[in-house]
Amino acid sequence: MPVFNAERYVAEAIRSVLDQTYENLELVIIDDKSTDASLSIAKQFETDPRVRIVANDANHGECYSRNRGVLASRGKVIAFADADDICHPDKLKMQMERLRVSGQYVDLVVFTDYYKMDSEGVKIWTGLRSYPYELLQQDAPAALIMDPGVVLCATIVCLKSSALAVGLYDESLRRFGDYDFALRLAKGRKFVGIDVPLYGYRINQTSIVQSTPARTRYALTLKIAERYLKRHPELLNGIHAPEIRRQLARYLIRSRDYRLALYHTIRDPRIVWDLFHCTSRS
Repeated sequence: MPVFNAERYVAEAIRSVLDQTYENLELVIIDDKSTDASLSIAKQFETDPRVRIVANDANHGECYSRNRGVLASRGKVIAFADADDICHPDKLKMQMERLRVSGQYVDLVVFTDYYKMDSEGVKIWTGLRSYPYELLQQDAPAALIMDPGVVLCATIVCLKSSALAVGLYDESLRRFGDYDFALRLAKGRKFVGIDVPLYGYRINQTSIVQSTPARTRYALTLKIAERYLKRHPELLNGIHAPEIRRQLARYLIRSRDYRLALYHTIRDPRIVWDLFHCTSRS
């Protein structure tokens, strides 16, 4: 659990992890040089032997903190949680049941459905979209590019060895490092979903992602997707290539690179409608 200036929510987030019905866990909290009371609040939970706190010497960002937490962990399985979110009590129990087959861990990525809540914890949205959700379990890389929001990366549980094998989080990314990490995990691994909302994602307007202008968010997501496709060009020749290209064009439209987006209309005339719809709203 990376923590930075989350004094309002961090205690509730920590309790939601410690109250899991799956009790064989450790919670590694990485404070990223908070300037509020987050660290002192977290330290109040050190009486629980399952809690370990690591304090960064400077503010290094979320990806650095997640990597430090993974490396400091002692278990074979890694789960993630954010300092302003909430885990359902049965989240880890249900995921661990999928990750173990005949008493042995398997190299899967297990994710769950989630719900969104406002700053006061009131639910405002729940439920995954059916088509990309099903595709995610069949062709995870294609699904993640076609719809980056199909899985909330904070819900992911995977083997620690898998996280290490893909190189952990890219610390050069200050935003959307979790999306990049999920894409790399998806190569060669099956994603298994639990169609129950077991994670509460808080829409916090002060977070880095939420405070990033929409145009910038789309441009950054496009950059990550294009980088992945450069490494795995076979995706642009597969059965999902038309939808992948269409999604790339949507990113270009949303980031207002209309000239390059028009190029994609040669490949897929449906993008003409996307271009009209998005420009009429901007």
